[in-house]
This record gives sequence, structure tokens and C-alpha cells, in this order.
Amino acid sequence: MKQNQFRMYRHKSSFPVVKILLAGLLLGAVSCQEGVVYSSYCPVSADKGWYRQDTLVYNLPSDLGLADSFYRLEICLRNYGNYPYRDIWLEVSQNWKDSLVYETDTLHIYLADEEGNQYRGNTGNLHQHVYTCSRLMEVRQTESANLRIVSMMKTDPLPGISDVGIRLIRP
Repeated sequence: MKQNQFRMYRHKSSFPVVKILLAGLLLGAVSCQEGVVYSSYCPVSADKGWYRQDTLVYNLPSDLGLADSFYRLEICLRNYGNYPYRDIWLEVSQNWKDSLVYETDTLHIYLADEEGNQYRGNTGNLHQHVYTCSRLMEVRQTESANLRIVSMMKTDPLPGISDVGIRLIRP
């Protein structure tokens, strides 16, 4: 009686492949933050809402060496599902060129489409949006440089905003 011969094949471990994939994901996550030289968020009271007189202030640290250069500015918004509108109007003022003179821009940012579906990613009931300003921002001095953001929405207080942040990115 002839015995069936079985060959045992050793399954090669996919561990090196997993390591390569994880390294790629890690590099991808790090590269998303490439060029960010300043990032800061200001919380908005979830209980009370964002009052029109509540100015969010971001002070540029003088020790970062940001002076005499151009940067791309991103406005980052996080809102809850109870935010009642599909857009938001913001007034953004900064004195990065001259500490005594503020330059002011009005931003109209859409957070959802016509049906109310939020743009961008979300985590549960929290939605995050990033608005990239179309022109580069010049920073000439950082001694007393700051950026101020005010809600221009008619609803006062404005419910559903979690926090607002800014990022400066080296182009």
C-alpha cells in the first residue's frame, strides 16, 4: 500500500508586507502636516454658543522665526450636527505686516450641500472643515502679531460650532 505523500508548504509570513504598509501609512500621515509652521485652535462654548462679540484671537509666537516670509493660511472649523446652517460667514483680521494696521477679509465658507450633507470628514456628530485662503499671507513681524476671527452670522449666539483653528503653512 502506497502512502499518499503530502508536501507541507510553509506559508510565508506577510509580516514584512504589513510593516511596509504601516510605514507607508505613517509617512502619508506625516506628509499631510508637512510645511505646517503654526497651528492653533480656540474652543467655542458648546453650551452657550458663539456670540458675535466673542473674538477668537491667535497670537503668533515671536520665537518661531516667521517674520519676513509668505504663508498659506488655513481656517479650520469643527461643528456639531446641530449647526443650523449650510454655510458660515467669518470676519478675519490680522496685523502681520504692521502691528498698528489690521487687514480684514470676509470669508464665506460652505459646510454642507443643498440637502444638508456635510462636506469633508466627520467623526460621529463632529464635522471638520478646512478652508484654504486663496492668497498667500505675508508676515513681516511677529512681535505683537495676531489674527482675529469673529462670526458674522445674524444668529446670536450661533449654536453648533465646536472650535475654530488656523494653520500657517510654508508654501
